[in-house]
Amino acid sequence: MSFHRHHEKRKFAVNLFTIPMMVLVLALATIFNKPIRRVISIPKQLVEGTHDNNFQDLSKDNFSREIVEDAKSQANEVKENFLETTIGDIITFLSKGSKIQEDIHSLQKQTEDTVNSFDPSKLIPHKKSN
Repeated sequence: MSFHRHHEKRKFAVNLFTIPMMVLVLALATIFNKPIRRVISIPKQLVEGTHDNNFQDLSKDNFSREIVEDAKSQANEVKENFLETTIGDIITFLSKGSKIQEDIHSLQKQTEDTVNSFDPSKLIPHKKSN
């Protein structure tokens, strides 16, 4: 029994020390965000599209420029995807669309049949007469 109490006391002491240390590390990482990233030097490809959350970076011109650049890059992606579309892709899309339509009609028919065959009088218990 004393082993369990000692083990619980040790676990409590470790948690009591570990939790504040984790909070301290997170606070320091938040405060020294830019210097840490400079030291670690993360490649630009890994963080592409992310920006600092500093308010000085949030100027009106910078914000609108980023929106325009993002819209242009997305338009280019859509254009590339459209140009890569083949006749087979279109036929596959149309056949799947017709299959979905058939499934919806089948589901409507099953629902209609279920509603029409529903008899609420079967749910009411009848008393047996003696």
